[in-house]
Amino acid sequence: MIRNPDVPVLLDHERALLDSIFGEGEYQIESSHPQEAAIRFSRFKLALGYDARDGSIASTLTLTEPWGEELDDPQGWARFLGEEPASPPRNSLGQVTLGPEEQIRAELKLVARLSRDIFSDPQKTRDAVNFVRGYRTAYNEWARGAWS
Repeated sequence: MIRNPDVPVLLDHERALLDSIFGEGEYQIESSHPQEAAIRFSRFKLALGYDARDGSIASTLTLTEPWGEELDDPQGWARFLGEEPASPPRNSLGQVTLGPEEQIRAELKLVARLSRDIFSDPQKTRDAVNFVRGYRTAYNEWARGAWS
């Protein structure tokens, strides 16, 4: 497993997958730190960051206008499609056992599906945004103990 991976370099290795998702030349990879990167596309921005504490790749997806807000990690969007997102496998110490490159590839495959099945249609995007907002609100209320 790579320790302290260079996320922009790992994304660069996934150019073929990125081109198939977004279209060649239709996205930009931005980075200000080797362990973080963002992919900018006309409909959203996907930010990826390596967490050295547990070896995980964390991600957030921010929609562009008219939404312009960060709505959880891409896993929350999978719930809109009726899927329960799988967490990466961990060892007994809580460390993710998949390498960063495998985690990034899995995130990109999920984003490909979201882009195709949700974000390509404005009405589905609107419905998904409302679903993810509601799910996040309900989860946060439950976590604070508001539900008895």
